[in-house]
Order: sequence, then C-alpha cells, then structure tokens
Amino acid sequence: MHSRHSTSGLNYQPFIEILKPLRELQLKHGFLEHADYISSLIDMAQLASPEFVNELSSGNMWGSAGSMVDLVFIGNVEGSEKELLADEAEYARLLLQLAEEMVAQGIMYERAQSLMGMLKKTAHVESDGSPPSPH
Repeated sequence: MHSRHSTSGLNYQPFIEILKPLRELQLKHGFLEHADYISSLIDMAQLASPEFVNELSSGNMWGSAGSMVDLVFIGNVEGSEKELLADEAEYARLLLQLAEEMVAQGIMYERAQSLMGMLKKTAHVESDGSPPSPH
C-alpha cells in the first residue's frame, strides 16, 4: 500500500500546513465528520504518531464514497456556484499538494498517485467553471 512503514525522518510540518486549510474548507461547508477526521490527522502529525502514515494512506482519505477525496461541495451545500467552484478547486489543490508531499516523502500510496491527474484538472478549473486560461 505504501513504501514507508517507519515515520523516522518524516517531516510532519508540510502535512500540517496542508491539512489545516483542508479542514477549514470542510468546516466552512459543514462537513463536520470529515473535518474531525482531518483534525485527528493533524493531531497525529503534531505528536509524530507512528499511526500518521497509516491513516494518511487509508481509504478514509483516498478511498471512494465518503472519503476525503470524494467530497463534493456543489449540490451538497449552500452558496453561490462561483464560490463553491472556487472552494472545490482549492480543496482539490490542497489534496493534490498532500498527494505530492506524500510522494516527496516516500509515502507511496497508489490510490493517491492515481488521483493526482484528476485533482490537477479540478484544481485548475477557474472559479466560473471554465478551463484555466493560458498564461
């Protein structure tokens, strides 16, 4: 499932910096169960818990129905479509950062890696729903 079983040498700070705004978006839109799960990951990272890698690589994070990666704002919460599209793009960007950090630190989780392409597309959608403009 992942290549790192030991947490020795793991730099937790980048994970904490990604997980906190992820939790804030969940709280903003009322996804309290999801936010509680992310809070527990933040706590594990702050305590350098050996369970952090297992939980970060779990189906709760990267699985299908009900997982963190499966969370959809539009159609599930109140707000303008423009705001929800922007928040969904930010959420995808944060998940992509999380997956990239996992790879960078040697936590090779196949599901996270396979979702990176989809997350890149979602993260780069403009707030009005159009594809990103060429820069």
